[in-house]
Amino acid sequence: AQLELGDCADTVSGPEYRTIASHCLPARIVPSISIEGVVQHHQSLRGMSQAEAKKAFLNFIQSWPLHRATIFDVMQSFTSNWPRVLWLAVDQIGLHLLEHRSRNALCTYEYSSILSYSPALNCLMIITGTDKKQSKVILTILK
Repeated sequence: AQLELGDCADTVSGPEYRTIASHCLPARIVPSISIEGVVQHHQSLRGMSQAEAKKAFLNFIQSWPLHRATIFDVMQSFTSNWPRVLWLAVDQIGLHLLEHRSRNALCTYEYSSILSYSPALNCLMIITGTDKKQSKVILTILK
């Protein structure tokens, strides 16, 4: 918002913030953002130039190791120790399972540790580990 609107004004409406959010967030996420949170963050950036706001945004994005990953909403059915709904991040290193809508990684499977996989239209089964000790990961892609 700081980049497009400059300093926060009382006249900015929720729909305007949603329009701005749609410029940098996936469409499926925009309806669930907290407008109050966006307003508070926009107010915290008061006095920052557009160039500074852009640099701060890019630095924030790049601070996350998985910033270049493709992320999918998935449901796991292989352990009761984790939530059922997770994020699957796929990048150049491997597959990462994260808490849903969080940057907190639960585990990473480097491509070299994946022994076998079986993709289907909405499902993915992965066998990881070594010849002696293997783990099975079953994920259903959510729509």
